[in-house]
Amino acid sequence: MNLDFFEDILIPPSCMQAETSFEAQEQVWVWNYQGTQLYLDPGETIRFRVLSEIFSEAPPVQKDVLMAQRLGIQDMDTEIPALPLFTPFKLIATIAEDGLGLPRWWQTSAACIESP
Repeated sequence: MNLDFFEDILIPPSCMQAETSFEAQEQVWVWNYQGTQLYLDPGETIRFRVLSEIFSEAPPVQKDVLMAQRLGIQDMDTEIPALPLFTPFKLIATIAEDGLGLPRWWQTSAACIESP
């Protein structure tokens, strides 16, 4: 999940609504709520609550490797190792509470409750 300016918000499966499963064929998470399948489609806006923040120091990188990569130098005789993927700041979040997840999930349920 991302906020356009920040992409490292993680929602572990254990932090999703009960009865949520991943459909591998569709590549989407689905919440089975009282017999209705509610899809958590990629790119949709969701509400979440932050559980924790994780900040990690950057691992050391050899100066020559870093400079070569920054300058785009590629020596055919020497293989320059790729920099490891590193995320210095992450948020762990949950959607396993009423009102969290896709806003339309709750608009639909509120409309059902209010109708005579």
